[in-house]
Amino acid sequence: MKAEPQEPRALAAKDLSYKTIVDASPVGIIVFGSDARVIYANTLAEQLFNQSMGAYSGLNCGDFVSCDKRHSAVQGCGHTAECPACPLYRAIQAALEGKLDDAAMQGETLLTREAGQSALWVKFKTNGIVKDDRQAVVMAIDDITEHKRAEEAYKENLERFRLMFMNAPMPYQSLDSQGNFIDVNQTFLNVLGYSREELIGRNFGDILHPDWTDHFKQNFPRFKAIGEILGVEFEMMKKDGSTILVFFSGKIQHDAQGQFKQTHCIFQDITERKRVEAALRDSERLLRVAGRLAHMGGWSVDLAANRVKWSDEVARIHGVPPGLSPSVEEAVDFFAPEYREKITQVVNACIQHGTPFDEVMQIRTTAGKRVWIRTMGM
Repeated sequence: MKAEPQEPRALAAKDLSYKTIVDASPVGIIVFGSDARVIYANTLAEQLFNQSMGAYSGLNCGDFVSCDKRHSAVQGCGHTAECPACPLYRAIQAALEGKLDDAAMQGETLLTREAGQSALWVKFKTNGIVKDDRQAVVMAIDDITEHKRAEEAYKENLERFRLMFMNAPMPYQSLDSQGNFIDVNQTFLNVLGYSREELIGRNFGDILHPDWTDHFKQNFPRFKAIGEILGVEFEMMKKDGSTILVFFSGKIQHDAQGQFKQTHCIFQDITERKRVEAALRDSERLLRVAGRLAHMGGWSVDLAANRVKWSDEVARIHGVPPGLSPSVEEAVDFFAPEYREKITQVVNACIQHGTPFDEVMQIRTTAGKRVWIRTMGM
């Protein structure tokens, strides 16, 4: 008969043990009775919603969290036009009705609260329980506002960078691990003449000149391994069948685990530059031929280095190998002795005062032969 008085004490101890565990929870815990009113909240839930211990007993969910919409109906929370759409309200009701609907009983939502209370992003989950032979609800609720802000900031940064690439004045492309197009900007499309739909999912090698496709297949794995490229040249096929020579630079983006995610590359059309360089080389060759035929060359003085740069024909006239760059003193010594003072004077006047000169003088070649020359400067 002594066991009977101990049973209430044992139950009280058990309840105290459960309360200790709930209070130690890393998330807020709120218990709602069968009437959907609060009967208990742990310390974290009290702190999260600025509630004093015990003062919230009997409050509706909207009163507990300070929902800014609860006053739109005289009866308060549970009776407003907005309540049926409220994720917390629906989660509590689903648990009270014994539904096994994960979509209704858990989720994330933004709580807009009354004046003076900051809006909160929360993650929640409800479970139905039986307390005192009646249906009740346990809600786990966690503040994820900072996480959402960081997530939003990340999305904004991502969008800003995407817009930067999309509107960049240089053609931009992104490829997946197989070398297929993930994204291109409008400049890329404008330069090559394709539409976005014609490129996304297509392999980069498909728009290279056939002579370059094997080069891409061999070097794309190296690009992924090294992590960047700088100044790699490709010949690309435009939609109209014409080709352009391009200068590629790019980097590899990795995910949080350090695995390949995608490429980020830009290119510069160097077709015209290469054409001009080729034309310049042809012109230089023609000038060298003309110089040899006319025995005419050019020279200049590098004042900082105190050296004279001769063209190939001037070097030939002096009897020295092409590319020789003598010092100023060495160049003067090539002149016949009677002309050294004169060439020094006219060159110095040209350097110091911009005085042009046009003189006929004699030089001595490395073979000792005297040669008449006409030298001009400005």
